Amino acid sequence: MSSRIVLVLAVLLVIALSALLVLELTTGYFSGYNSQPAPVRSSRPTKPPAEEPKARSALCGTVDSRCNATALVDVSDCNPVTAEHRLESLLASPLSRGDCPQAMQRLASRCPPPCTIDPASTRIIAAKVEITRKEPGPGGTCQFEGRRTIEISGSCYR
Repeated sequence: MSSRIVLVLAVLLVIALSALLVLELTTGYFSGYNSQPAPVRSSRPTKPPAEEPKARSALCGTVDSRCNATALVDVSDCNPVTAEHRLESLLASPLSRGDCPQAMQRLASRCPPPCTIDPASTRIIAAKVEITRKEPGPGGTCQFEGRRTIEISGSCYR
């Protein structure tokens, strides 16, 4: 019977030592390894806490505008593929053609006062170039007109 008591006490001792080992390894309770040092007190006066950074400006709403960029080309051999390539290159930056420069100004003016448009929020979506064959030009050349619809949107902030 005494050997059983010794065995039970040995098991309890192993469990207790295991618990202490886990406590030491996870928290540094006995050795102070993971403890935080005491805060250093300074005799100098401290600065008041800095103001928190201002939150992002308030969103006033979103605005959108639409415009058409157009270009006209003369093609001597009346090849529509040649016309398509030339019109695509002319309408590659469509905001400078047709009524698109005014559309950007209209977009900014649609923000309610005192809000202004955030240039970083401006989104420009350009449709595919639509090509139309016009009446023959001077000297028997063929004229092609290219039109690209542009949708512009942006966010207004206070």
